[in-house]
Amino acid sequence: MVTLDDIRKSGDLSGVEEIVVDDIRLLWHSNFWDGILSGMLNYNEKKYWFECIDQTVYGGKRQFAVIDLTQEQLMVEEKWHQLFRDNVGTHCDYDENGQRDFGEVKPQHLHKLYYEPFKAFRKENPKDYSYNKVMVFFKEK
Repeated sequence: MVTLDDIRKSGDLSGVEEIVVDDIRLLWHSNFWDGILSGMLNYNEKKYWFECIDQTVYGGKRQFAVIDLTQEQLMVEEKWHQLFRDNVGTHCDYDENGQRDFGEVKPQHLHKLYYEPFKAFRKENPKDYSYNKVMVFFKEK
């Protein structure tokens, strides 16, 4: 089993199958900086976390690990994403074709209803998928 930590330490993806981006459907992104960095996707009818593992190869195209989550980890991600949608907006979601929806952004005064409890939760429960299994990887188009 190859974990996210294994890849971060070695940069070696030889034990992980590469898929094409058309094999996945983005559901939402959680982190974004000049492009997506992490979030949730659907691959083979199952939800997985994805995370950027390299931005320096393939002409600046990013590579992403598709990470298997435990049922509890998936429930936590879905819970916080729904709270984000309810209080911040749906602008991080993707449509049925995997295209960014750019949905609504909620009024600023509602944002704290997400960010304050989320910050407190992550302080007590840092996100760490380092030892989760990497299922496959893909390169952005």
